[in-house]
Amino acid sequence: MKKLYLIFSLVIAISGCEKTKEVKVETVRPPSAVVKDIELERWKASIQKEVYSIDINKTPNLFFTPKTYKLLAQKEETIPVELVGIIDKKGKRMALLQDPARKGYIVKPGDKLGKSLIKEIGPDYLIIEDTIENNRGFKTKKTTKIILKKERL
Repeated sequence: MKKLYLIFSLVIAISGCEKTKEVKVETVRPPSAVVKDIELERWKASIQKEVYSIDINKTPNLFFTPKTYKLLAQKEETIPVELVGIIDKKGKRMALLQDPARKGYIVKPGDKLGKSLIKEIGPDYLIIEDTIENNRGFKTKKTTKIILKKERL
């Protein structure tokens, strides 16, 4: 019986020692979600914006952006004279100007009217050049074109 028991235990041991096959199970992962970085998009957009620089010689206030300065410069007072008429005498033109107090002036190119210089007199316009001094003492020139206003009958 011992032989039988020994054979039986040997058969069980041999059958239990069989190699097991390894089965690999592959899982399929879903595609990863696309994440949109909003801050990165804003940063890229800010890089594409127009770059500006400030010329300290021409800007009276360094804390304004050039765009703001341009808006403020448009609000400057205009020359308080009105072009009333133009006289053409032998190819030389003279302009008739009138201020708000109804005082008249006759000017020709090269004349000064206050701080303004009469640059050119055309057939229906007048070009005046003003020298503007900012708070640092830098001077800039500004030209203004005044058009002759025609009266309606």
